[in-house]
Amino acid sequence: MDIIDLSSLEKVAQIQVGSRPAGIDTDKENQIVYVSNPESKNISRIDLRKKTKTNFLAGNSPLAIALSRDHQVIYVSDWYENSINVIHLDTFSIVSKIEVGKSPAGLITHPDGSHLIVANKDSDSVSIVDLNTKKEIRKVAVQKAPFGVSIDSRGQYVFVTNVQSHSISVIDFKTLEVIANIKVGAWPYQIELDEEKNLAYVTNQRGNSISIINLNDLVVVKNLEDICEYPEGINISKKENVIVIACWFDNQVVVVDRDQHHIIKRIEVSGGPRAGFGRFILSN
Repeated sequence: MDIIDLSSLEKVAQIQVGSRPAGIDTDKENQIVYVSNPESKNISRIDLRKKTKTNFLAGNSPLAIALSRDHQVIYVSDWYENSINVIHLDTFSIVSKIEVGKSPAGLITHPDGSHLIVANKDSDSVSIVDLNTKKEIRKVAVQKAPFGVSIDSRGQYVFVTNVQSHSISVIDFKTLEVIANIKVGAWPYQIELDEEKNLAYVTNQRGNSISIINLNDLVVVKNLEDICEYPEGINISKKENVIVIACWFDNQVVVVDRDQHHIIKRIEVSGGPRAGFGRFILSN
């Protein structure tokens, strides 16, 4: 795992984690980073204040990570087991499994902590999980191969990247109905919302581009071409007023101006940066 200082736009540290890291989530309050390592079947927990690292088992194929609202557990999608592993952070042990659809990928907790939302790539669906009962209560059909998922801060709308349909599905969380399908670039991977500007940014993995969606009318207003080869994870720093993109095949992190949408800098990093499913900036 590489650490970049966004004020200087320089790589400042590198920390060894598990094998083939893919997903990431951050505890901003406590300055803790969680990284999923599918090949070594574990999670790396890096406490940046205490300068400690802990690795713990997380199932057969841990992929995406979502931290609970109370910071007591993490939810981890288990790609090959078609389930979500609930891991208690006091014991670093799996305390329950939640059955969802096939090949669960991106997941996110509802802002009020009541539900977990999971993109099931090979079921073409999104699972809605009640976190009180730890049970799936609904599957919402979307388009082909949903992968990344995001939700607005009020918990009204869920946004899902459909990799093989080259689209974004928008779900009204109150009715659990799809209200729009938005065509974007080739193989959309992750979506990041900028609610202050009423925009959403989508990394198009095989389009080497970013699609920008107007959140008011749910249409693409601009495409940023030639961003890099295979853009994947994307996150926004309001503090530094930039958009940060992990570029898997270019071994770069690309920093884009949040207002003018031009590239500020390409930062060379270790091989194959992914920063899967966003939420990798500690201070925003």
